[in-house]
Amino acid sequence: METAYDGRQIVGMDLHRRRSVLVRMTEDGRRLGVARITNSPAGLCRVIAQAGESPRVGLEGTYRWHWAAANLGTTTEHYATETFQDQVPCIGPGEITVTYNEVDHSTENAHGFDATFTQTGTFSAVLDQGGTSSGRFTTWGNFNTDTIGEQANGTFIISLTVKSGVGAGTHFNENSHFTGPVDADGNPIFDLAKVAFDNARCH
Repeated sequence: METAYDGRQIVGMDLHRRRSVLVRMTEDGRRLGVARITNSPAGLCRVIAQAGESPRVGLEGTYRWHWAAANLGTTTEHYATETFQDQVPCIGPGEITVTYNEVDHSTENAHGFDATFTQTGTFSAVLDQGGTSSGRFTTWGNFNTDTIGEQANGTFIISLTVKSGVGAGTHFNENSHFTGPVDADGNPIFDLAKVAFDNARCH
């Protein structure tokens, strides 16, 4: 199905071992087209090119998603906005709206795969308990692995400050890391980890 649309597109990718499904959508979720490809950089890039300028691409982390991310190279988002239900760290659950800038970069070579992202922006939340909170946040992450997944590293860091409303002045920091092997889907095998920790605190 193809529908005329000149706005920014979203591409959702359901990755499998040999073949994958890519769905192009409008920002409000209306389907524009579906493509089934045999996994290859050429097939992936052909479908992404149909999505116009600066599409947002989401990968489902299934069988060895690294080849797809690597072929997307560097992507950027400016003033992107999302609304979802989640926990405001240190404060409580609510409906959260974030507006952010993001840069994602990935490379792949004969030695393995490396991906890094940085996201920074503002948030506002309508809390389930009543009241609102708003502030700023920054997240950073890196994942790298050799070609067979025996030596991998993953780090995730988030820093958040509540500027106004419920919990004003509260700071949240989290630093998590994994070193060790990963399975075929890129998930850490914690039983075989050399290093694994997740440190989070409110202050």
